[in-house]
Amino acid sequence: RLDHAAKTATDDDRTIAQRRADFFVDALDHIDPDNEPARTPNMAIGVMVPASTLAGVDDQPAISADRDWVIPANVLRDLALSGNPFWYRLLVDDQDDVLSVTY
Repeated sequence: RLDHAAKTATDDDRTIAQRRADFFVDALDHIDPDNEPARTPNMAIGVMVPASTLAGVDDQPAISADRDWVIPANVLRDLALSGNPFWYRLLVDDQDDVLSVTY
């Protein structure tokens, strides 16, 4: 949602990252702290992770869906073990076209 909002604000001369940050801060202003879901937000951050990285076979980094940033393999494995992640398995071809999704 943040990426979409930042990319559609074409009348703004700032970078997409700057616009994304402002939309994020603006969204925080609308959270009601008395509302239970607001205290424990449900976040979805999509990264592409090779299965070999999760298995500890190699140290390929996780890559963001927009290929703009990476997470080192050791950090990703720590996050996967420390949180309560909900995994999507994406089967992709050599051009990263999604062939199937498993939840």
